[in-house]
Amino acid sequence: MKKAAFRPPASLTAILGLAVGLAGGYVAGTQQPKKSYDAGYLAAKNELQQKLNTGGRTSAQRLAVMRLSGRVKEKGTDRLVLENVPQLNPDPLGEPTPAVRTVLVTAETKIMLTKEKDPETYRKELEAYAAASQPPAREPEDGAPQPREPLAEPPSPTIEETVTLDDVVVGMTVTVDAATDIMSAASFTATAVHISNLPVKALPSPEVFKDATPVPDDKMPPLPPPRTEPEPDQPRDLH
Repeated sequence: MKKAAFRPPASLTAILGLAVGLAGGYVAGTQQPKKSYDAGYLAAKNELQQKLNTGGRTSAQRLAVMRLSGRVKEKGTDRLVLENVPQLNPDPLGEPTPAVRTVLVTAETKIMLTKEKDPETYRKELEAYAAASQPPAREPEDGAPQPREPLAEPPSPTIEETVTLDDVVVGMTVTVDAATDIMSAASFTATAVHISNLPVKALPSPEVFKDATPVPDDKMPPLPPPRTEPEPDQPRDLH
């Protein structure tokens, strides 16, 4: 004789169904805030990216970075290691660019030194530029405007000359040019390395003032009287 199949009471079936429903709702409820957060983050990121794309340019159409500056950390026979390279990625949400770069120096790399121009040469250039900038002494007799040549750029107080890699020393800040986009390149070949021996104007040392004679208090000029602000008008009582 076959045994009858077990059938749970209707009340038990209802309780099990309610428990399954509550469990499913809890799981969906705990996952919903995360989905909402992710969707909001992506929306904000896309909106910011659109604002950064000035003039309709996309991140793939950004301007190429072909020059950067840094401090020489190490120097080899055919390379320089630069540190303290500024961040070059214009997208604040993008990957940061390397702060340390390896710059390869080849036989075609130009090492250029910027230095001060001879003072006498620079003075003559300034005088010639000033003379060329003067208006004509008088207008033509027929009254027609006298054509003038467009002024060139004013003379520079500095000049560049070609040197060798031996003139680059550790600790020097250099500017490096490349032929390709080097925004995120950790290593690249330089087309030119620019260095400078221009003097840095330092603040005067306290030793300069050690022999200065202090001014007595009674000889000091009087301080101006304190500034008083006018009092605002009091509101009138309308009652």
